[in-house]
Amino acid sequence: MRPGIRSSLAATVLMLVLGFLLVAVLRSQGGLAQAASSGHPQDDLIRMVQGLEADRETLEMQVAESRRALDELGRRLAASRGLRDQFIARADTLQMEAGLVAVQGPGMRVTISDNDQPPENAANPSNYIVHDYDLRVLVNALWKGGAEAIAINGERLTLMSAIRCVGTTVLINNQQVTSPFVIDAIGDSERMTAALDSDADALALTVEQAITFQLGYSAQPASELRIPAYQGVLVPTALTTTEQT
Repeated sequence: MRPGIRSSLAATVLMLVLGFLLVAVLRSQGGLAQAASSGHPQDDLIRMVQGLEADRETLEMQVAESRRALDELGRRLAASRGLRDQFIARADTLQMEAGLVAVQGPGMRVTISDNDQPPENAANPSNYIVHDYDLRVLVNALWKGGAEAIAINGERLTLMSAIRCVGTTVLINNQQVTSPFVIDAIGDSERMTAALDSDADALALTVEQAITFQLGYSAQPASELRIPAYQGVLVPTALTTTEQT
């Protein structure tokens, strides 16, 4: 082989070797860069653990905040329940005072009745029967004596009640009641008896008129009375609120 050809072949082989070496170096540098960017697997685990620790601390803070909010909600709920219980107790009291619930307790029973056999020649037959104003006299005296609840022949008396006559018929809460009239009053019987004995109108009725016209009358303490709830109409039909200016 001629020297010129050998020199050319050697140069070609040297160029190929240098090319392979250059490619290997470049590949090696790319792998190193990738390894540097991803780091060692142990480093990845450390970073992962650190991230989980940070998440755990964040969750603990959120749980603590949720517990504080829950405690506050519990306190508010307890307060609202106490307020609700107060409202319920007050509503029960108002219903009782308004006569909207049945009640029972000690008191006294007052009975007054017509004279069933008035004289045939009576100048005024109406004197021998019990009228609405007679019942009002007795009821007012009982209220003055501290009565807490009153009913006449089972009709509960309230601020809405009316005792009135239509002809010879007595109406209570627009319900017809007839003689004998039984007045049940819950309260202190001694106080109510004293009120009946000290009221001028009640004395005139129970002593003078009852004896003169032979009306039936009795007043006795009772250890236990039951008075029903008011059954009349409560919804107003003409009543409205006024506008505030």
